[in-house]
Amino acid sequence: ISKFFADTLSILELKVSFTQKSIIAPAEQGFILDGLFSENASFKEVSLIDLAGMETSKRERGVSSPKLKNVSLLPYFTSALSGKKYVSEVYQTAEGPAMTISSPVINRNGDIVQILAAEVSLQSLATSISGSRAGTSGMLYVTDSSGRIIAGRHFGRDFRGVDVSGDERVKAVLGGTLFSGLLPEDRFRSFILGELVVGAGKKISGPNWGVFVEWPVTDADAVLNEVRGQVVSFAWAGILIMLLLAPLFAARFTKSIEELREGAESIEKGDFEKKLEIKTGDEFEELGNSFNKMAVGLKRLQEIRNEFVYLVTHELRSPITVIKGSLSMIREGSAGPVAGQMAEFIDMLWQ
Repeated sequence: ISKFFADTLSILELKVSFTQKSIIAPAEQGFILDGLFSENASFKEVSLIDLAGMETSKRERGVSSPKLKNVSLLPYFTSALSGKKYVSEVYQTAEGPAMTISSPVINRNGDIVQILAAEVSLQSLATSISGSRAGTSGMLYVTDSSGRIIAGRHFGRDFRGVDVSGDERVKAVLGGTLFSGLLPEDRFRSFILGELVVGAGKKISGPNWGVFVEWPVTDADAVLNEVRGQVVSFAWAGILIMLLLAPLFAARFTKSIEELREGAESIEKGDFEKKLEIKTGDEFEELGNSFNKMAVGLKRLQEIRNEFVYLVTHELRSPITVIKGSLSMIREGSAGPVAGQMAEFIDMLWQ
């Protein structure tokens, strides 16, 4: 409903490109009205009005040459002339419910140059509302701002035109109160259906209408019990499936953890060749792949260390041999006598 009014009012927002404060050219007026008629099928009548209140151009469905009228005293003209959009109360026509809306036509300087008005049929909207139902026996109805039902049908009975303004809940909703239908006080005896219902209501700010849903408690509780039973059944089924699958998942996790433990023990013993074959398609497999990469890195590190030790040992072996040979010759006296304390130092180096 809100979208219907937003779209309809937006179509009437007409701005002209000229700056002078004069009416639109007659040829352009006809072009504009024809475009509005083709754009919105709910328009029954649309007209352009000068600032004196005289219709200057008009289109009416089913009428080839509609009569132009003076509307200077009508509220949709006076309201739009003051710069405000106008939305009338709903009234009944031979084709169904309708309402009149209007909007000022503005030039580039922001001056009002004409008034654009339209009579809008609400029949398609009323048909949609009347065909809506909550559950198997609930009812949706809409009231205007005065509390009179615009559209609402229940098992062949048409409540259109019924005055429910005396209902306290209708008054509250039209005053801006929201009823969600979820609270204990939202169960009450319906003024319309004459039985205990679950009710919800909300105000639509655009046309200041009230939308109400009333659902007989017997029907609502039956649906609620059915949903509750389905929820309980799904819950038990879920628990049973989890109990059946839990051992499988536990065994899968345990096996992966055991493989990781064995891999860690192999590395501790210096065996870097063992590869973990974890094919679970989850985080355990990623951890196993990371573990294998770590083992390759540790193996390479060990090879580098062994190579370093070998090189150091090889490079130090030759100078140590020369030093030992020279010390042996000194101790044997081949280089001449050695003083007492010097002999002690040489013996220490030899050892």
